[in-house]
Amino acid sequence: LIDIIQTKPALWNFQIPLSERTKAKKKALWKEVENTLGGLNKYSQKR
Repeated sequence: LIDIIQTKPALWNFQIPLSERTKAKKKALWKEVENTLGGLNKYSQKR
């Protein structure tokens, strides 16, 4: 998980311009992480 997130600096690097870290872009990046991990699990479906 950590390795996957490290490849998406907009999720963790506050020095990246805000235009590259919008809510929509971060949501899309989290979706990519989810897809990489194999989709939704029961916990993430409840959130």
